Amino acid sequence: MHSVRSIVSHGMDMKKTTLTKWLAVAGVLLAFQHAAFAADELLLRAKKLIDSKKASQAYALLSPLESTRAGDAEYDYLLGIAALDSGKPTEAMFALERVLFNNPDNAPARLEFARAHLMAGDSRTARKEFEAVKKQRPPEQVKQTIQKYLGAIDLKESEERTKIRAYIEVAAGRDTNANSATANSQIAIPFFGGAIATLTPSSMSASDNFLSATAGASVRHMLTPEWILNASANIGQRQYSQLNQYDIGNIDATTGLTRLYGADQFSGALQYQKIFVDRASYRQTVGVMGQWQHNFDDTSQIVTYGQAMRQAYTGVQQIRDVNRYVLGAAYSQAFAVKYFPVAYVGLYAGKELPLQDNVPQLANDFTGLRVGGQLTLAPSVILVANASFEERRYRGKEIAFLVERNDRQTDLSLALNYMPLAGWTIRPEISRTRASSNIVINDYSRTQFSIAVRREF
Repeated sequence: MHSVRSIVSHGMDMKKTTLTKWLAVAGVLLAFQHAAFAADELLLRAKKLIDSKKASQAYALLSPLESTRAGDAEYDYLLGIAALDSGKPTEAMFALERVLFNNPDNAPARLEFARAHLMAGDSRTARKEFEAVKKQRPPEQVKQTIQKYLGAIDLKESEERTKIRAYIEVAAGRDTNANSATANSQIAIPFFGGAIATLTPSSMSASDNFLSATAGASVRHMLTPEWILNASANIGQRQYSQLNQYDIGNIDATTGLTRLYGADQFSGALQYQKIFVDRASYRQTVGVMGQWQHNFDDTSQIVTYGQAMRQAYTGVQQIRDVNRYVLGAAYSQAFAVKYFPVAYVGLYAGKELPLQDNVPQLANDFTGLRVGGQLTLAPSVILVANASFEERRYRGKEIAFLVERNDRQTDLSLALNYMPLAGWTIRPEISRTRASSNIVINDYSRTQFSIAVRREF
């Protein structure tokens, strides 16, 4: 049966033995699905096409009439089956929902509705709908078929209950501005009447080659069909060839819970990050994050999120300690056309508030925009591009420069992910940062070239 094969290929990845058992009861299932069906000539043609395993032709026959015939239970039912057996579970769900809205006790429609969710990967809802059909006491052979679906869901969920992933990555590259500093060697200081000051080499931009290594792991554990525990940790180090004083390392960890609710996911997490410069502690960040994700369909979703965190510096830098707050949203869309493009756009805004009262020049409000996407040039080659813009407006005057600081930063990156073998990725990348500021020491440009090799487990 074509519909059963579709489920296996799209949703369950079942073994051949399981597929054989499903095929054995396919005839009974079809008889149950189409029982007590009275159709006009067009619907009769569509039914014959479906019975002849020509669901795509049936869908092509029925779908152009949806605007005029939607709401006709017989039409919607056949359209749902045709869409489902053609590998279009989302379209099937819309059609079958119309049938169930007017007749919630329509067992054949609810069975197809359950299969549609199963094909779409929503095993939790599929289980609920299969159980609802069982309560209506269908024929024994149909009950056995439903039980096979439920058994397949149990197997899938047991395999997915706990997932552990890990990776290691090494990279080499060139950084044109390792310390994100100005290229100017002399600047005027307004506080001293415009006197010219000569910057030390450590206060000016410097380029160098680098090597880096990162590793990480994540755990995803299903506590219940609705609740998921997530945890991840990463460690990384960038080592410069000569400018060792700018070597930078990081440790970060996240743990939290996700609540699944139909097409929605609600997540909360605790976040931690530690940054080292020249192997000495530089900054520690501790915070919380909340997120809501809604999947419109298999190709589009929206995410909104909020973060609250404290950034604490070490030593004389403690004056820079701040509380940071962020609110944002992003939308992503995949397109079923050549190269399978995926695009996203995100907006965010927030503020940083210093812990000390005598440093208003460190308080700032910021807004940002992120856009990006990818193209699948070949099964093993993906082109990825990203761009972002952020503006930061500070609230107090910088003492030495007698103005309130205003920064605008633009980041661009282009990478090519090449996957020669399963679990392996080679990624050449170029990125460019341009930070413009009304205070010259904060005005700089930076370009980085790198090639990384990543192994995932």
